[in-house]
Amino acid sequence: MNRADDRLPVDTARLVRGPWRVARAGVLLAGAALLMAACGGGAGGAGGAPDKARQEDGQARQEANQASAGERPGKAARPPEPPAPPPLPGAVAVMIDNHPDARPQSGLDRADMVYEAVAEGGITRFLAIFDSRPAEKIGPVRSARPYFVEIASGHGVPYGHVGGSKDAYDLIARLGVASLDEIRGAGEAYWRSRERRAPHNVYTGTDRLLAAASIRGQPLRPLRPLPVGDAGGGDPAGEVRITYSNNRLYRYTTAYRWTGRRYEKLVNGEPLRIDGGGVVAADNVIVILARQRSTGDAAGHMEVTVTGRGDALFLTGGRFYKGRWRKDGPDRPFVFTRGDEPMRFTAGTTWINIARAGDVAVEPAGQATR
Repeated sequence: MNRADDRLPVDTARLVRGPWRVARAGVLLAGAALLMAACGGGAGGAGGAPDKARQEDGQARQEANQASAGERPGKAARPPEPPAPPPLPGAVAVMIDNHPDARPQSGLDRADMVYEAVAEGGITRFLAIFDSRPAEKIGPVRSARPYFVEIASGHGVPYGHVGGSKDAYDLIARLGVASLDEIRGAGEAYWRSRERRAPHNVYTGTDRLLAAASIRGQPLRPLRPLPVGDAGGGDPAGEVRITYSNNRLYRYTTAYRWTGRRYEKLVNGEPLRIDGGGVVAADNVIVILARQRSTGDAAGHMEVTVTGRGDALFLTGGRFYKGRWRKDGPDRPFVFTRGDEPMRFTAGTTWINIARAGDVAVEPAGQATR
């Protein structure tokens, strides 16, 4: 298996022209507290002093809320907003189609982390990891490729896909990846839509994948969070643009444009929309600069080097940073650094693109394409 060289030749002057969830423990503790309250538990027991104090406090809060809304105490208030769903019992990764016939996709807006890399013919695929939010419909789901298998293995989570290349199947077996393959035994986790033509018509959902993983005894674990905090420094950047294919048969450029709050994902200059009309956006963007080449087979498969180390670009909070990536083995996670320290990111959704250095351009703030 090829490994990346210690450093890729990156022309940074050309590039710049002109998560892991941190608070899972807190969420789980809050969830446990809510469960105890719902069950009437607690040290005081039913009718005890703690429950009475909790009821009085709740009544006081309700009256205060009614007063702030211009309502008289005792008057029926609007029903409260439903609580946010708890984190999933474990993260799951899904291989998602990005062929033009697969758009708009489903579920990308619910993923916590999404990787994008070329598959064949300049067409990319997504490896979406769902951890903090359920998604009823995810897809279209497509087949595995070796470099996506390495990424899924590094996260140690069940990997949903529909078939795969021979090299991908061999690597799944060698690494012991928790595969949920629609073709080889996990069909109950998927369904085929009559609204799309094959092979762009296979869908799944987090509940189905988690149930299938549980039945098979596959371990469930949370998505390991990226370090969160103020990165400091950096340069203002309005957009990063990646050209995966520029031939006359198929042109594909993706970009992430800073809106002042998040990075809106664009495809060929237009917002990437999900089924239902929403747009895809991220809080962080990482570009892994890696070697890739054609394997030369009839199917046009690619070889993308994701084990090793190399240069990386980071966009977070409207600013741009240069750093490094490292993946010490096919079953190891990515590590991102700036100087000698871990790179720190904004809490939230992260998109990670794997591309060649010459295919990436970063536009300073105020010069992003329109």
